[in-house]
Amino acid sequence: QFASACPAIEESQRLDPHPGTLFTQAECNAKAGKIATAVALYEDYQRSVANQPAAVKAKHAARVRIARSQIDKLRPAVPSLTLMLPASAPRDAQVRRDGTELSAAALGLALPVDPGEHVVTLDAPGHRTSEQRFKVERGQKKTVELTLGGEIAAAPTEPAASAPPTAAAAPGKAQRLSGYVVGGV
Repeated sequence: QFASACPAIEESQRLDPHPGTLFTQAECNAKAGKIATAVALYEDYQRSVANQPAAVKAKHAARVRIARSQIDKLRPAVPSLTLMLPASAPRDAQVRRDGTELSAAALGLALPVDPGEHVVTLDAPGHRTSEQRFKVERGQKKTVELTLGGEIAAAPTEPAASAPPTAAAAPGKAQRLSGYVVGGV
């Protein structure tokens, strides 16, 4: 029941971080088929153990070997995804992959992703949001050219409303207002 177990382990690690929980989180994701996530977690686990005292390192030695083995086994199968913005996209366009906003620096780079279906949205000023869905297989190197949504028509302008009366139109009110301002100062 990886769909419920992996998020529970992740929450446990968030609330009370420990190298052992990080290793278990990596194992859960590997068994669930989320191999890009698993590789990243195994690497985090190795770094976490490397920063521990010698006694803790010794306690985790077997798991560190398993983590290295899993990284070596899974890394070649991790798919990558490159997202390309169209040339006509405005500079302030926002791209989200599976709900997570990507920085401009991430666009055009082959980034590791878990195998399976992904949803990418592109929000650009003056355009409707475009959404693209696609599947990425194990070991696949996929490039997706994003498309802008249709242009949004400018709202028709309404005639200017008549301006409210100004102080010049009501001299008595202007003097009273001036009196309040001077009195307040």
